[in-house]
Amino acid sequence: MLRLATKYEAQLLRVSAIRTFATAYPSTSAAWRKRDILRLFPPIDNEIPTLLALALRNDVCSVIPTLLFAACKAHDPGQVISAFLAAPLSLGTIQDVCRRFVGGRDRLRQAEIKYILAFLDGSVLRPYCQNYGSDTARIQFYAPRALQRLASSSPYEDWCVNMDSHVSKLGLCDNCEQTIKKSIREGEEGIWRQLPQIFGYSSWEDLEE
Repeated sequence: MLRLATKYEAQLLRVSAIRTFATAYPSTSAAWRKRDILRLFPPIDNEIPTLLALALRNDVCSVIPTLLFAACKAHDPGQVISAFLAAPLSLGTIQDVCRRFVGGRDRLRQAEIKYILAFLDGSVLRPYCQNYGSDTARIQFYAPRALQRLASSSPYEDWCVNMDSHVSKLGLCDNCEQTIKKSIREGEEGIWRQLPQIFGYSSWEDLEE
């Protein structure tokens, strides 16, 4: 539908197709967490490189950062690059996609430390802590173990999706748990606002024009 709408300049049909596309690859963290429920088309084989090629060939730029974000969750980045190399795109476009993917994947890992895991370095204030000494010691003890998780396949999403489980394992007071959860969620939202820039684009607003 998107190809036909673009080819024949059927604007209403094109807008409808893009909105359907965005149900699986949205531009906000809240919609991403609900994508399995909200998406209006079923998963397909080799989905990310196939849809990325479709988006690039039809100038649907607004979904590209989320497609690249999804690609960063793959267990083997080498397999992702191999899939990109096989996509029906020009060599120059493929090279650009691979460059954005590799650089963006590294920047996502840096963003995890800066935003999602900010509480581990003491930069998140805990003014209502009920056990400041012991809670601070627990955070300092857990910090190196949490940072080891950065070698996992998902740059930071696991901390957002399984936030309650991760935070409860710290054994902190209730007030600190709530403060840290709020910090993680705000960090997640901040990263999603910057997702286009992480992959070398300008902003969501510019991509959606």
